[in-house]
Amino acid sequence: MKPYPVVKLIFQPIIENAIYHGMEDGQPTMHLSIEVEQKEDCVEFRLRDDGSGIGPEQLERLNDRLHQQLKSGTTDGKRQGIGLKNVHDRIRLHYGHDYGLHIESERGIGTEITICVPK
Repeated sequence: MKPYPVVKLIFQPIIENAIYHGMEDGQPTMHLSIEVEQKEDCVEFRLRDDGSGIGPEQLERLNDRLHQQLKSGTTDGKRQGIGLKNVHDRIRLHYGHDYGLHIESERGIGTEITICVPK
């Protein structure tokens, strides 16, 4: 695989969230994997864990928030974490709006975050 430069500090907040939130239900262990795949027009990094997972309503809010234009730490007056939003925004600022994060998750199964950057 050809080396591709990526924006710095895009993996650290995701891994930190996986550990912090993925083990919040008292799980004694959790596995985390990172896969890289060259697609025709981009490179995809998939970070998967078998942690607590995210419920459907919260997952929808997270994905909606990633695609909001404003870079705000609040939604409906409630403070929310900004780590994933910051990573997503930095990727889009650096590479364009076709790139960024996407989150898939199921409660009790785990979470997968896909990062897409250009080749």
